[in-house]
Order: sequence, then structure tokens, then C-alpha cells
Amino acid sequence: MEISIPGQTPNRRFEFHEGFEERLNKAGLLVRDWAPQTEILAHSSIGGFLSLIVREWDHKRDELVTGSTIDNVARKLIASKEGDVIMKRAKELGEAVRQYTKKGGASRMELNSFITHITR
Repeated sequence: MEISIPGQTPNRRFEFHEGFEERLNKAGLLVRDWAPQTEILAHSSIGGFLSLIVREWDHKRDELVTGSTIDNVARKLIASKEGDVIMKRAKELGEAVRQYTKKGGASRMELNSFITHITR
């Protein structure tokens, strides 16, 4: 099955493995088009988000990230004490960002001050 990648040239297409969509229908949702990412990630049922860099350049070679590497990282985040610590820290950082950027928060006040300064 081939899926177009939004924002890419028509000749670049992403192909899922045979049977992927059928397996996913039992446990997830495949979004083929634009989706409200911020709203989705903010939902309380979302426990994590994996952003994958398919090719990594290290000045020596082009290295493909393997499925087993992704599997190992996902399992570590989902089912380990280390993953619990990482998720707890991510929640704390998220709350700090919300506090700093809300009305009256330090970052919001600094940004407003900067905008006022440059628009004089």
C-alpha cells in the first residue's frame, strides 16, 4: 500500500509493509492526511510520542535506523523504571512550559516586553 507524504513531491511516496494497516486497525489509527497534532498530543490518553529520524548523518556514513532499535527504545519507555522516570520528567517539563507561557507567565511577559520594545 502506498501513502502520499503531505508536503512532498508527488513522486515521493511512503509504502507501508504488507498487512500493516490491518494490524493497526485493532490498536490504533492511521492518519493519511493533515491532523491536529497539538490537540492529539495534548490528549490525556497519549502516553508518548516517537519522532523518528530515518537516516542519521554522522560525517562518516549514512546509517539506517533499524526496526529493532525502535522496538527497544519504545519498550524501554513503555515498560521500564527508566521509562517511568523519563515520562515523569517530561510531564514536569510540560507543566513548567505551560506555566511560563500562560498569561502572566515569565516567558509570556518577556515576549510581550520584547514585542513592545521592537514595535516602538
